[in-house]
Amino acid sequence: MTALRLLAALALVAWLPGCSSLDAALAMNNGTEEAYIQKHGGKAAFNTMAYDDLIMLCGVYASAGKMESANQCFQAHIRRFEQVEDPENRYYLLSSYGAVADYRMNHGDLWGALALNEKVLTLSREPELASSSLYGGWARLMRMLTLQKQRYLHQQLGQPEQSAQAEVALDEELVWLRGEPRLFRHTGYSWLANGYEAMGEYQKAANLFLQDEDTVADTLADTMDLITSFGTSALVDMTQDPITPRPYYLALGELAQGRSEAAIDHLNEFDGEEIVIRSSHYRHWSYFYHFGRAYRASGQPELAISKLERAVEIIESQRRDFSSDHSKMAFANDKQKVYALLIDILVEQGQAEQALSYAEKAKSRALVDMLASRETLEQSVDPRASQLLKAAQEYERTQQKNVSGDRTRSNNVAAQQLRSEYPELASLVNVDSLDVAAIRARLGPEEVMLEYYWQGDQLVAFVLSAEQLSAVKLDAGQLDQRIAAFREALMLTGDEWREPAQALYQQLVAPVEAALVGQELLVVPHGSLHYLPFNALHDGRRFVVDRWATRLLPSASVLAYLGKQQASGRLLVLGNPDLNDAEMALPGAEYEAQVIARQWQQGQVLLREQATETAVRQQGPQYAMLHFASHGEFNASNPLDSRLMLAADAQHDGSLTLGELYGLQLNADLVTLSACETGLGDVRSGDDVVGLNRGFLFAGADSVVSSLWPVEDTSTAFLMADFYARLKGGDKVVALREAQMHTREKYPHPFYWAAFQLTGESR
Repeated sequence: MTALRLLAALALVAWLPGCSSLDAALAMNNGTEEAYIQKHGGKAAFNTMAYDDLIMLCGVYASAGKMESANQCFQAHIRRFEQVEDPENRYYLLSSYGAVADYRMNHGDLWGALALNEKVLTLSREPELASSSLYGGWARLMRMLTLQKQRYLHQQLGQPEQSAQAEVALDEELVWLRGEPRLFRHTGYSWLANGYEAMGEYQKAANLFLQDEDTVADTLADTMDLITSFGTSALVDMTQDPITPRPYYLALGELAQGRSEAAIDHLNEFDGEEIVIRSSHYRHWSYFYHFGRAYRASGQPELAISKLERAVEIIESQRRDFSSDHSKMAFANDKQKVYALLIDILVEQGQAEQALSYAEKAKSRALVDMLASRETLEQSVDPRASQLLKAAQEYERTQQKNVSGDRTRSNNVAAQQLRSEYPELASLVNVDSLDVAAIRARLGPEEVMLEYYWQGDQLVAFVLSAEQLSAVKLDAGQLDQRIAAFREALMLTGDEWREPAQALYQQLVAPVEAALVGQELLVVPHGSLHYLPFNALHDGRRFVVDRWATRLLPSASVLAYLGKQQASGRLLVLGNPDLNDAEMALPGAEYEAQVIARQWQQGQVLLREQATETAVRQQGPQYAMLHFASHGEFNASNPLDSRLMLAADAQHDGSLTLGELYGLQLNADLVTLSACETGLGDVRSGDDVVGLNRGFLFAGADSVVSSLWPVEDTSTAFLMADFYARLKGGDKVVALREAQMHTREKYPHPFYWAAFQLTGESR
């Protein structure tokens, strides 16, 4: 759930009178937010600005996608001015509460969002604010948007009665809105329609306009009425959004009714792409997405592909989440649906290579969005890399405001240089993917790639070998439940694991088994498949580990920055860090660290209070291998805060987070995370997983060995010692496979040997 520009911020900045609001609106529309922020003092001004200037600054932070700072800014406004009673500030507070509520909703705190939205509803009914000629109407419109969010939140929290009550209240407010002047009325309709579209309720979005008989052509009277009532800043929004969205939403209604030809007619009412952009930036990509839906439903797949490819092109021109440009609610169906539909049609049309390319782009897009949601990434890279990254990001951000439709990335010279010199950092800016020939060239001589793309009820397996590429649609039925059942069974002591292991093999591997001709398997999972220990799947006679030496990648495009020149063969082992809690001690991990270090002449071991985060930062780049025998923690609500737990010292707190990894620069051939759940990542949205594995690969490691569940101390020490003994042969994936098979002889249950998997380079 991501939204980088909140409904509250848009409503606030676009319609407030005065020079300050005009400057803010111009900054938002021209892509000059950074200059505005610097001019007005940035975060240092949070505690000194007057409330009207402060709220403008908050809105510009939101527009720039700096949501952590925007949230801090809105909270500062609430803290400082909650007791100021005049209507202007009460309206500002309305917006601040709504913005913080949206931020909490984005981060999974639905109850917190619900409580803050209730404050918005209460505040909007205060008599002095409600009767204000300048702010009363907008406060009431904000109340309507909040009721729409509350309806959704109650649904998600399992409160259908409260959700129904919010919907009734919203319908009552609509009666009022239909009696308002048409430009104001249709602004409200557009905002509400955004929410309905985000929830997939296309007919409700269309009904807002179907039930209104007026056209929405801009007239001089409408314009003067807005300027008189709401100030000259209204002109900024009107010049960017003068076209009615009515045909767009009517098309969605027709599609909801299965009338694709009528939908195409409505969408064709937008005469030219520039008008689509001007009608509202967010409809730029979704316009082509729904055009693709309509053409697909009308039996015109080639036209559908053309429209969807244009939608993807627009999406990929954005560094940050494009949904921010129309303040789509946090519960929006994101842009992954565009990729999913395009991939589905391409597979149906036998265009496997193009389908694989878009599957890779979809995964790359997910990573870009995740990283873009973090305001700053610690950069321990050289100054040139930092300079190129900043310049490339600034170019991508300002291009978002380009109404001309010229989004050619070839103009981004900094991004081109970044891609050439620092390919890992380039993924922070652009959506890139390797083509089939480049992927094939990076496979081992006996290796076959098995890549999955899974979105909703759509599951595709791509099989790429030296000779061929095939794309096979698989049955996605009950897949989530089977993965969960398998993982639960693995925690039990009996043979409960066997049935789900065999069912998953039949669902995921058996349909493409004939094409898996090599001795090695590169598996590229997607969604919840990242939680699946592929080595432990069973065909009824043997495990996957018995047939193939298996490695994994978060996406095939990661191959582009593996296999670099690394440090010499020195090993740094950190074991059983002192976490100031006796119950967190890991004596088995300490023994494991000592045994492994003794196996390498150039091995150094740091235990207890010496196993610090500072040691990793300062000494890590000098070692070819890093081994962490410590606790790890996966943060489902904010994956970038997933962490390895190390000893703290005066310089660092001991929590080495995923977000911090994206700022480190390592030279490691192998990083081993012998800790709890270090291989997990965020898969709630069905996008590519973003976890510690990806972070270490990004930081410069060629490969990562990590675990999928809380591992047992003794068996893990046995497996790891055996793995490092075999690793001297040079083949990491074979060493792990043989260590798992050897461990299985002593500890037969898959719980003890199947948790670990190798992600990245095999040799």
